[in-house]
Amino acid sequence: MTRRLPVLLACALLALFPRPAPAADAGAIPMPGEIDPATLWERVLAGGDAAKIYGGYELVDRLWPVDGELDAEACSGARDDLDGHLRTNPVGIALWWLSLRCAEAMGDAARADRDSEALAALLRHALKDARMPSLLDRPIPVLAQYDADAIVEVSGQTRLYSYYDSSRTGRHLPLVVALWDEAARREHILVFDFLAPMVRLQRMEIAGSPAFRFLLSRDLLTAAEDGEDSAIGIGRAIRRILFETPQAERAEALRKAGEQELTGVVLEVAGACLEAARDTCAEAAVDVLMPLAERRLAACDAASGKFGRAVQRQAEVVALLKQAGADEGQIERFRERLRLYQRGEVLIEGRD
Repeated sequence: MTRRLPVLLACALLALFPRPAPAADAGAIPMPGEIDPATLWERVLAGGDAAKIYGGYELVDRLWPVDGELDAEACSGARDDLDGHLRTNPVGIALWWLSLRCAEAMGDAARADRDSEALAALLRHALKDARMPSLLDRPIPVLAQYDADAIVEVSGQTRLYSYYDSSRTGRHLPLVVALWDEAARREHILVFDFLAPMVRLQRMEIAGSPAFRFLLSRDLLTAAEDGEDSAIGIGRAIRRILFETPQAERAEALRKAGEQELTGVVLEVAGACLEAARDTCAEAAVDVLMPLAERRLAACDAASGKFGRAVQRQAEVVALLKQAGADEGQIERFRERLRLYQRGEVLIEGRD
């Protein structure tokens, strides 16, 4: 099973649900840019065939570069398949990115120009409102984690960490990705979601229920075989600590996550502990957040989004930091990070 997206699991789940027989692919590819991406998204979600759409990501899984290297021979045999999947799913960013990479590898300038323009239109649409903290409530919609991975590849930035935020239940299963922009010396946080589009593709009334969303997100996390330090593995750990671990044992589980440097677990579990001010859990939260803050991983500002979206409860956090032994310099850096967080950016002076 792929480390980026449980593609086969998604297909297996979707195959359980009745749907009309798929129509044969024919005609021109709907081109993002020539057609408004928002219009294309609505067409796909309202009338798309889930099995065919996710079948396209199985092709993405086979073609995805290994250690940055693309298999040009595999590309040459997949051109028609790529075009067929682009007809079915013209908003699949990973499909367009791979089609572009394959065209470049094969020296097909006309196809590369076509794919580049379509990809640029989709990226503009995806990232036009991609600023924190609004992304916490309105993550960037994607149809698969591969789409998020393609955006990361195009950005040219370094992935610092990523995880599925399973601390909340609702419409989304947020994929949080922290990127380092070396030129700007700045960390950017993006939040993606493929759960809401996946649910929308179902043609059953029950698909819109909270119980269906919860069970689907749970199964997507628990059935995957990804390691503990993967985005999915961290999502499993967050859910386990917050929803399955007895409260008396939560602090120890959080400290262990801090020792293992599982950033996503620390951010979400510590944020939940501080939000609820859960006795020893809150104390442990401060203990594990401070080392992360010292390593400049935007821990404090990300956690602050969990209790009042930042400054409203700043005084309470500062008190906890003082109680944990933080000096005035550390506290002032925390205040500055909160100000940056409110503006939607995290400025980092340097990295170790």
